[in-house]
Amino acid sequence: MSPTQQAAFTRGLVAESGGECTHLSASYATADRARRQVLETISEERHKQWTPPPLCTLHCDSKLTPMLSNMRQLEERLTVVVGDAERLKLLGVPAYKKQTNEACGVIIARLTCKLPQDWCCADQVVNMAFDTTASNTGHLTAACIAIQLSLGQPLFNAVF
Repeated sequence: MSPTQQAAFTRGLVAESGGECTHLSASYATADRARRQVLETISEERHKQWTPPPLCTLHCDSKLTPMLSNMRQLEERLTVVVGDAERLKLLGVPAYKKQTNEACGVIIARLTCKLPQDWCCADQVVNMAFDTTASNTGHLTAACIAIQLSLGQPLFNAVF
């Protein structure tokens, strides 16, 4: 249900139950603001309650996807997941742009390492899994090298 539909539904519900719609703030903006507040509260609670497994695998993969603000334009997004054999946790799907002075592997590594640190599970990461693109597997500026340097520890690599 979109915020506009939610506002119309709320007005209809109040009217059908005999209430006064003039005393009700049921606009698109109000519905959207309420949704964002509820989602932020739920997100913060989930973030606080999550405990990482003692040994995690860090999964990352980038895809060219339509932008959220304009479906006709594409942007690179990086999916970052951690977990073990029993459970996985999606940490985030940040968008990024390739800068002229920065290697793609370094950008991917920066985003990949930021999310486990934000979720307080960087110390539990012992393994990483990624596809075989050059930005991930190169021997100098690849994401796998930069991630290990950023986390400050060697990791096992699983390439798929």
